[in-house]
Amino acid sequence: MPGNVVVVSYNIRGGRNVGGRANLADQLEILKSLNPDILALQEVDRDWGRSGSVDQCRYLADGLEMPAIYAPNLIGGWSPERKAAQYGVAILWRGHAVRSGGTALPGTPGRETRGFAWIEFERDGTRAIAISAHLGVSDPERSWQAEALSTWISRQAVPVILAGDFNMDPGSSEYETLAARANDITRRSNLLTFPSDNPSRQIDYVFATGKVKPISAETVNAAESDHLPVVVRMRF
Repeated sequence: MPGNVVVVSYNIRGGRNVGGRANLADQLEILKSLNPDILALQEVDRDWGRSGSVDQCRYLADGLEMPAIYAPNLIGGWSPERKAAQYGVAILWRGHAVRSGGTALPGTPGRETRGFAWIEFERDGTRAIAISAHLGVSDPERSWQAEALSTWISRQAVPVILAGDFNMDPGSSEYETLAARANDITRRSNLLTFPSDNPSRQIDYVFATGKVKPISAETVNAAESDHLPVVVRMRF
Protein backbone atom coordinates (compact mmCIF):
# COMPACT_ATOMS: atom_id res chain seq x y z
CA MET A 1 0.00 0.00 0.00
CA PRO A 2 2.89 2.42 -0.58
CA GLY A 3 1.82 5.77 -1.98
CA ASN A 4 -1.22 7.84 -1.20
CA VAL A 5 -4.26 6.09 0.27
CA VAL A 6 -7.73 7.65 0.06
CA VAL A 7 -9.98 6.86 3.02
CA VAL A 8 -13.65 7.87 2.96
CA SER A 9 -16.03 7.65 5.90
CA TYR A 10 -19.72 8.13 5.16
CA ASN A 11 -22.89 7.66 7.21
CA ILE A 12 -25.40 7.00 4.40
CA ARG A 13 -28.55 7.15 6.58
CA GLY A 14 -29.97 3.99 5.07
CA GLY A 15 -29.66 5.41 1.56
CA ARG A 16 -31.70 8.54 2.26
CA ASN A 17 -30.89 12.20 1.76
CA VAL A 18 -31.20 14.99 4.34
CA GLY A 19 -34.89 15.35 3.49
CA GLY A 20 -35.57 11.64 3.89
CA ARG A 21 -35.87 10.78 0.18
CA ALA A 22 -34.35 7.47 -0.98
CA ASN A 23 -31.26 8.23 -3.06
CA LEU A 24 -28.77 5.38 -2.80
CA ALA A 25 -27.92 5.77 -6.49
CA ASP A 26 -26.90 9.40 -5.90
CA GLN A 27 -24.73 8.34 -2.97
CA LEU A 28 -23.04 5.79 -5.21
CA GLU A 29 -22.19 8.46 -7.77
CA ILE A 30 -20.59 10.62 -5.07
CA LEU A 31 -18.51 7.67 -3.88
CA LYS A 32 -17.42 6.84 -7.42
CA SER A 33 -16.14 10.39 -7.83
CA LEU A 34 -14.09 10.07 -4.63
CA ASN A 35 -12.48 6.77 -5.76
CA PRO A 36 -11.67 5.50 -2.24
CA ASP A 37 -9.10 2.85 -1.40
CA ILE A 38 -10.87 2.30 1.92
CA LEU A 39 -14.54 3.10 2.44
CA ALA A 40 -16.16 3.03 5.88
CA LEU A 41 -19.96 3.13 5.80
CA GLN A 42 -22.45 3.52 8.64
CA GLU A 43 -26.26 3.16 8.86
CA VAL A 44 -26.35 0.62 6.05
CA ASP A 45 -29.60 -1.31 5.48
CA ARG A 46 -29.89 -4.87 4.22
CA ASP A 47 -33.24 -6.34 3.14
CA TRP A 48 -35.12 -3.67 5.08
CA GLY A 49 -38.56 -2.70 3.77
CA ARG A 50 -38.06 0.97 4.61
CA SER A 51 -35.26 1.13 2.03
CA GLY A 52 -36.80 -1.08 -0.64
CA SER A 53 -35.44 -4.38 0.75
CA VAL A 54 -32.10 -3.67 -0.95
CA ASP A 55 -28.79 -5.08 0.21
CA GLN A 56 -27.17 -1.65 0.29
CA CYS A 57 -23.70 -2.93 1.06
CA ARG A 58 -23.77 -5.25 -1.95
CA TYR A 59 -25.24 -2.53 -4.18
CA LEU A 60 -22.45 -0.10 -3.34
CA ALA A 61 -19.74 -2.77 -3.47
CA ASP A 62 -20.87 -3.86 -6.94
CA GLY A 63 -21.11 -0.29 -8.16
CA LEU A 64 -17.63 0.57 -6.87
CA GLU A 65 -16.15 -2.82 -7.84
CA MET A 66 -14.76 -3.29 -4.34
CA PRO A 67 -14.96 -6.24 -1.94
CA ALA A 68 -16.93 -5.58 1.23
CA ILE A 69 -17.75 -6.91 4.66
CA TYR A 70 -21.00 -6.08 6.43
CA ALA A 71 -21.60 -6.24 10.18
CA PRO A 72 -25.20 -5.81 11.40
CA ASN A 73 -25.86 -3.92 14.61
CA LEU A 74 -29.62 -4.55 14.46
CA ILE A 75 -31.43 -7.61 13.10
CA GLY A 76 -35.18 -7.61 12.54
CA GLY A 77 -37.67 -10.43 12.91
CA TRP A 78 -37.12 -13.67 11.00
CA SER A 79 -39.74 -15.95 9.51
CA PRO A 80 -39.76 -18.75 6.90
CA GLU A 81 -39.20 -17.57 3.32
CA ARG A 82 -38.37 -14.07 4.57
CA LYS A 83 -34.94 -12.57 5.08
CA ALA A 84 -34.32 -10.88 8.40
CA ALA A 85 -33.83 -7.15 7.95
CA GLN A 86 -30.43 -5.85 9.07
CA TYR A 87 -28.91 -2.45 9.83
CA GLY A 88 -25.25 -1.86 10.53
CA VAL A 89 -21.81 -0.90 9.28
CA ALA A 90 -19.64 -1.92 6.36
CA ILE A 91 -16.07 -1.64 5.19
CA LEU A 92 -14.98 -1.74 1.52
CA TRP A 93 -11.37 -1.90 0.40
CA ARG A 94 -8.94 -2.41 -2.43
CA GLY A 95 -6.41 -5.18 -1.82
CA HIS A 96 -6.21 -8.80 -0.71
CA ALA A 97 -8.23 -9.81 2.37
CA VAL A 98 -6.27 -11.58 5.10
CA ARG A 99 -9.00 -11.79 7.76
CA SER A 100 -12.16 -9.90 8.66
CA GLY A 101 -14.98 -9.72 11.16
CA GLY A 102 -17.66 -7.78 12.96
CA THR A 103 -17.34 -6.94 16.65
CA ALA A 104 -20.03 -5.79 19.08
CA LEU A 105 -19.42 -2.85 21.39
CA PRO A 106 -20.72 -2.43 24.95
CA GLY A 107 -23.92 -0.45 25.25
CA THR A 108 -26.93 0.54 27.31
CA PRO A 109 -29.94 -1.81 27.59
CA GLY A 110 -32.85 -0.48 25.58
CA ARG A 111 -30.67 1.61 23.28
CA GLU A 112 -29.55 0.82 19.76
CA THR A 113 -26.77 -1.76 19.78
CA ARG A 114 -23.44 -0.66 18.30
CA GLY A 115 -20.40 -2.32 16.78
CA PHE A 116 -17.72 -2.16 14.12
CA ALA A 117 -16.71 -4.00 10.96
CA TRP A 118 -13.04 -4.62 10.31
CA ILE A 119 -10.80 -6.05 7.62
CA GLU A 120 -7.10 -6.88 7.66
CA PHE A 121 -5.85 -6.59 4.12
CA GLU A 122 -2.63 -6.59 2.14
CA ARG A 123 -1.79 -4.28 -0.70
CA ASP A 124 1.54 -3.82 -2.46
CA GLY A 125 3.27 -5.83 0.26
CA THR A 126 1.88 -3.80 3.17
CA ARG A 127 -0.69 -5.04 5.69
CA ALA A 128 -3.14 -2.88 7.58
CA ILE A 129 -6.50 -3.09 9.33
CA ALA A 130 -9.41 -0.85 8.40
CA ILE A 131 -12.38 -0.32 10.73
CA SER A 132 -15.82 1.19 10.22
CA ALA A 133 -17.38 2.13 13.57
CA HIS A 134 -20.62 3.69 14.76
CA LEU A 135 -20.78 4.78 18.39
CA GLY A 136 -23.80 5.57 20.55
CA VAL A 137 -25.56 8.84 21.27
CA SER A 138 -25.23 8.93 25.08
CA ASP A 139 -22.07 9.96 26.92
CA PRO A 140 -21.72 6.84 29.11
CA GLU A 141 -22.09 4.33 26.29
CA ARG A 142 -19.67 6.25 24.05
CA SER A 143 -17.10 6.19 26.85
CA TRP A 144 -17.43 2.41 27.21
CA GLN A 145 -17.32 1.96 23.44
CA ALA A 146 -14.25 4.17 23.01
CA GLU A 147 -12.45 2.19 25.73
CA ALA A 148 -13.35 -1.09 24.01
CA LEU A 149 -12.17 0.19 20.63
CA SER A 150 -8.95 1.52 22.12
CA THR A 151 -8.23 -1.83 23.74
CA TRP A 152 -8.98 -3.74 20.53
CA ILE A 153 -6.70 -1.47 18.49
CA SER A 154 -3.87 -1.82 21.00
CA ARG A 155 -3.79 -5.58 20.42
CA GLN A 156 -3.18 -5.35 16.68
CA ALA A 157 0.28 -5.93 15.24
CA VAL A 158 -0.24 -3.88 12.05
CA PRO A 159 -1.30 -0.26 11.40
CA VAL A 160 -4.99 0.42 12.01
CA ILE A 161 -7.22 2.92 10.20
CA LEU A 162 -10.29 3.72 12.30
CA ALA A 163 -13.08 5.63 10.58
CA GLY A 164 -16.71 6.27 11.27
CA ASP A 165 -19.53 8.17 12.91
CA PHE A 166 -18.47 8.55 16.54
CA ASN A 167 -21.23 10.93 17.72
CA MET A 168 -18.60 12.75 19.79
CA ASP A 169 -17.18 16.24 19.85
CA PRO A 170 -13.47 17.01 19.60
CA GLY A 171 -11.97 17.22 23.07
CA SER A 172 -14.62 15.03 24.73
CA SER A 173 -13.43 12.30 27.08
CA GLU A 174 -14.21 9.56 24.58
CA TYR A 175 -12.39 11.49 21.87
CA GLU A 176 -9.32 11.78 24.09
CA THR A 177 -9.47 8.03 24.79
CA LEU A 178 -9.22 7.26 21.08
CA ALA A 179 -6.78 10.09 20.30
CA ALA A 180 -4.41 8.71 22.94
CA ARG A 181 -4.26 5.44 20.98
CA ALA A 182 -4.44 6.69 17.38
CA ASN A 183 -3.67 9.89 15.51
CA ASP A 184 -6.72 11.92 14.48
CA ILE A 185 -5.97 12.62 10.82
CA THR A 186 -8.68 15.31 10.75
CA ARG A 187 -7.43 17.18 13.83
CA ARG A 188 -6.13 20.34 12.17
CA SER A 189 -8.68 20.56 9.36
CA ASN A 190 -11.56 22.19 11.29
CA LEU A 191 -14.10 19.88 9.71
CA LEU A 192 -17.85 20.18 10.24
CA THR A 193 -19.67 17.00 9.25
CA PHE A 194 -23.22 17.19 10.64
CA PRO A 195 -25.96 18.04 9.75
CA SER A 196 -25.21 18.14 6.04
CA ASP A 197 -27.58 21.00 5.18
CA ASN A 198 -26.07 23.30 7.83
CA PRO A 199 -22.93 21.69 9.30
CA SER A 200 -22.23 22.80 12.85
CA ARG A 201 -20.41 19.84 14.48
CA GLN A 202 -17.73 17.32 13.73
CA ILE A 203 -18.87 13.85 14.73
CA ASP A 204 -17.20 11.86 11.90
CA TYR A 205 -13.46 11.13 12.06
CA VAL A 206 -10.57 9.12 10.67
CA PHE A 207 -7.83 7.94 13.04
CA ALA A 208 -4.69 5.95 12.25
CA THR A 209 -1.91 4.15 14.12
CA GLY A 210 1.62 3.38 13.03
CA LYS A 211 3.84 5.37 10.71
CA VAL A 212 1.13 7.18 8.80
CA LYS A 213 1.74 10.58 7.23
CA PRO A 214 -1.44 12.69 6.95
CA ILE A 215 -1.73 14.55 3.65
CA SER A 216 -5.19 16.11 3.68
CA ALA A 217 -8.63 15.88 5.28
CA GLU A 218 -11.81 17.44 3.94
CA THR A 219 -15.55 17.04 3.64
CA VAL A 220 -17.61 16.85 0.47
CA ASN A 221 -20.41 19.37 0.17
CA ALA A 222 -23.38 17.06 -0.43
CA ALA A 223 -26.86 16.67 1.05
CA GLU A 224 -27.28 13.06 -0.11
CA SER A 225 -27.27 12.04 3.58
CA ASP A 226 -27.56 13.92 6.87
CA HIS A 227 -23.78 13.51 7.27
CA LEU A 228 -21.10 14.86 4.95
CA PRO A 229 -18.57 12.37 3.60
CA VAL A 230 -15.11 12.72 5.16
CA VAL A 231 -12.23 12.24 2.73
CA VAL A 232 -8.71 11.70 4.08
CA ARG A 233 -5.52 11.19 2.12
CA MET A 234 -2.55 9.60 3.88
CA ARG A 235 0.70 7.85 3.15
CA PHE A 236 2.12 4.78 4.90
